[in-house]
Amino acid sequence: MTNDGKGLSLVRGRAGAMVGEMKIEALGDTAWRVTVGAEVGEVALGRVRAVVGALREAAVAGVREVVGAFTVVVVHYGAEAHGETVRVAVEEVVRAALAGRWVVGAGREVVVPVVYGGEAGPDLGVVAERAGLTGAEVVAAHGGGRYRVHAVGFAPGFPYLAGLAERLHTPRRATPRVRVAAGSVAIGGGQTGIYPVAAPGGWQVIGRTRLRLFDPERRPPALLQVGDGVRFEAAAEAVVEDERNEVRKEGEREAGEGDVVVERSGVLTTVQDGGRWGWQDQGVTVGGAMDGRALAVANILVGNAAGAAGIEWTLQGPRLLFRREAEIALAGAVVEGIENGRVRVMRAGEVLDLGGRVLRGC
Repeated sequence: MTNDGKGLSLVRGRAGAMVGEMKIEALGDTAWRVTVGAEVGEVALGRVRAVVGALREAAVAGVREVVGAFTVVVVHYGAEAHGETVRVAVEEVVRAALAGRWVVGAGREVVVPVVYGGEAGPDLGVVAERAGLTGAEVVAAHGGGRYRVHAVGFAPGFPYLAGLAERLHTPRRATPRVRVAAGSVAIGGGQTGIYPVAAPGGWQVIGRTRLRLFDPERRPPALLQVGDGVRFEAAAEAVVEDERNEVRKEGEREAGEGDVVVERSGVLTTVQDGGRWGWQDQGVTVGGAMDGRALAVANILVGNAAGAAGIEWTLQGPRLLFRREAEIALAGAVVEGIENGRVRVMRAGEVLDLGGRVLRGC
């Protein structure tokens, strides 16, 4: 298969066609999507885990990260790698894994204590009414199930669990909540899951657990991994929200003077670095600057590591007051009145206004 920028052509067969038990197709410019199952279930999950394990052990040159979920495995590779070379190597490893040359062990079984109903589970009644059950019967049915993690995503550490009894299948809320508490156990369609952090969400919340689903200091940070079994167990004690799971409120931050004061923020101005690979299977996106090349150029000009944090914006930049002397560099878009690609020394008390007309780029 080749990708010349004009589309995909296949040397053997058709682009995206099933080859034996797999299908390999391009996903964006620097990833291959490998489908190893037709439907979500234990068979597909076993194949996904086998393929992920085999690819990680093979350490194919140029591959940055391998992520498996449901029926697919995504193989991300660096922009400097040759996509067709990566595909050929990946296909060889996948074929061997699907032929049974890679054996995966059973996942762990994790018991999750849950306080059902009441303040902890405000939608228990909704699920019960739809299923024609009492709240106690919903609790018994949900707690009596055996679940398997098929994916981790949406938010860091959020597990998508298959195995929900069909009678408990409940559509998502018509209007999502602005805030769902950390630890909330919920139903969304035919799946159940657990919110790892306080976040907006539209699943039907039936209970809450004390367990911390995501801890950046833990390795791996997500409590539940793809392949793990989960069993819910009704708990009687009240749930107190874990402060560590909550996003710190603005008023709790101690604001220092800082070296730079943002007098005007501009449009979609954010602090970005080079991102971080290796955590997507924990539900953590790569992140980083949209224009990684410009970030690297600006950093190198001022003597920083290429992936160090910088300020990125679109269309109109911020207005910044420097409290002390600093060296800066602008790269990427060309802005009226600001020299691009050179180091500039900002004196203490000087203002840098990046709100001029963008002449080229974004």
